[in-house]
Amino acid sequence: MEPLWNAAVRLGDLLLGWTLLLCPEAGLIAAALLSAIAAAGIRWAATPQNWLHRAADDRRSLRRQVREAKRQGDSDRLLRLRKSLGQIAWRRAAVEGAPTLLLLPVLGTLAIWASARTAFEPIQAEQETTVTLHSPLAYELQLAHLQPDDAFTADGWIRQLRYAPDSLPPACSAQWQVRWRHPTDALHFRYPGGQLDHPLPQTAGLYPAPRLVHADGWESQLDLAPMRFFHIVPAAWSRFAWAPPWLIVYILISLTATAALRRLARIS
Repeated sequence: MEPLWNAAVRLGDLLLGWTLLLCPEAGLIAAALLSAIAAAGIRWAATPQNWLHRAADDRRSLRRQVREAKRQGDSDRLLRLRKSLGQIAWRRAAVEGAPTLLLLPVLGTLAIWASARTAFEPIQAEQETTVTLHSPLAYELQLAHLQPDDAFTADGWIRQLRYAPDSLPPACSAQWQVRWRHPTDALHFRYPGGQLDHPLPQTAGLYPAPRLVHADGWESQLDLAPMRFFHIVPAAWSRFAWAPPWLIVYILISLTATAALRRLARIS
């Protein structure tokens, strides 16, 4: 799955990467609008629009007749009308199957890119970030070292790895508070018997991976700020909501834009 994910992100960067130079919100809006254009365009190109328009008219007419049959108590007529509605529904489902299959890879690519590029705010100068290093239990009470760098300051460089009771599976962890000055290539950690790096992007508009899994059970984590869409989304959203802010905004924009495009272009 990782190669497919990386390929989708690279393709999204080619199409929409320039929008991140403006702000993460611009990238999210662009991805949602492109999703809407793809949804409306594929539906228009891959479905028999004349038949769908006639089917919509027939459904409206049949539903009016169903209401009349109910008022008149005509059960035989009601049964025939409902059978006709069912036939139209089955035919419509078959007709709409092809565009749905064509649309899934497009929407999947755009959603993956939005998740990878707009879920968090890029790191800014003078911003503070909590950096956590997770280790296997065997390293409890050992020392971990965050390598100094002129790109940031920290509240110390050496930490003792302590048991983290909330971690699953059980592990130890150490934390640093980092204040950024300017971009750098990576955070470098050292521990007894090894070292690891957490790469940082040096391109404007990008943010680092929030969490990386390294060899031998080690993990590094950055507590990044979720994208709040021009600060409209409350800061506490991510603690209580069923989905992250970027996903809610992406769905709302794409669904609204798709409905508007279909109405303007009379796409059934």
